[in-house]
Amino acid sequence: MDAQKITHNSITSTSLTLLTPFISYILAERLHVSGVLAVVCTGLFIAWRSPKIFSYQTRMRSRSVWDTLIYLLNGFIFLLIGQQLPDALKELGKYPLLMLLAYGLLVSLVVIIVRVAWVFATAYSHKLFWGDAKTAGSQEMQDEMKTTWRNVLIVGWTGTRGIVSMATALALPLTLNSGAPFPHRALILFLTFVVIFVTLVIQGMSLPLMIRILALKPNLQAEKEELELQLLVLQNTLHFIEHEIPVPMEDDVKRQIKASYEAALVQLQQKKNRPKSAARIPG
Repeated sequence: MDAQKITHNSITSTSLTLLTPFISYILAERLHVSGVLAVVCTGLFIAWRSPKIFSYQTRMRSRSVWDTLIYLLNGFIFLLIGQQLPDALKELGKYPLLMLLAYGLLVSLVVIIVRVAWVFATAYSHKLFWGDAKTAGSQEMQDEMKTTWRNVLIVGWTGTRGIVSMATALALPLTLNSGAPFPHRALILFLTFVVIFVTLVIQGMSLPLMIRILALKPNLQAEKEELELQLLVLQNTLHFIEHEIPVPMEDDVKRQIKASYEAALVQLQQKKNRPKSAARIPG
């Protein structure tokens, strides 16, 4: 099959993205390494390289397909958790429930602390080894891009656990090669469930409160860049209609087409020139 056709056929390319995780998992299992981690690494690599691998039509189509699949798989995984948890509790009947919950909370606390410590170490490692890097742009842009401990803490606090953690726990074999049951598999499943519950419910529900307590200000740089990109697209579109459109067009028709784009351009320019105090979100 012609590689050029695969590159520009969004249906074929999207189908390949659906097959890639299975291929990655099977190859990893053949090599006797973690299939779950192999799928995660493959997903990170494809997401990083997707602008160069796939066309924009493929990225738009695959995003819609994967958003739907992720939504369905999330529901399926949590249904699977609900089915596995009673069996795990039966196997853990010899342990007091309060002791199991204490272990689960302790593991959750360790996971949260390690996550926050890792995020802080990663955020400040560049400053530690290379010093303060000068950010290009205005002083306002430098202030918005500057790393603060509040922002780093919020990023560390959002380390919720979900599908990957449970999939890793469920991927543990039921028995060893000798035929003996896998040691403490039910306990691992229960502790994983507690970690998922704590990080999703407790950390997730407390996130808006932490943002208010830390008095974080909205980052306007991303909104400013998006606005400039929209202006650039509109200006290029108007230039294309005026000078480069290949289809012959009457002047009245051309004016009608340009009118909507020109009106949108005026609105965006007014929004860009609006005083910053009016654009800021009160809080």
